[in-house]
Amino acid sequence: VLFDEPDSGLDPVRTALLCELIQEVHAENGGAYCVITHDIMSARRVADYIAILWKGRIVESGPASELFNSDNQFVRQFLSGEAQGPLGME
Repeated sequence: VLFDEPDSGLDPVRTALLCELIQEVHAENGGAYCVITHDIMSARRVADYIAILWKGRIVESGPASELFNSDNQFVRQFLSGEAQGPLGME
């Protein structure tokens, strides 16, 4: 099942409820679920495995718990939301 930015335009409470619903549906039905999001908190809530894309390429992927402890400077900046770092507006 593919969810393409399912949380786009939702307030934080509705986003949390949507994440719970995605988890419930997955638990009931199993299978592979792919959630595309720019919302890091949503990704943390629903993902077992995460891939980070930069300029159309996968920079790093792996278990969510490991990715949030990455040594990759691009991944660290993206996940933390810091303005300063290797990611720019280019």
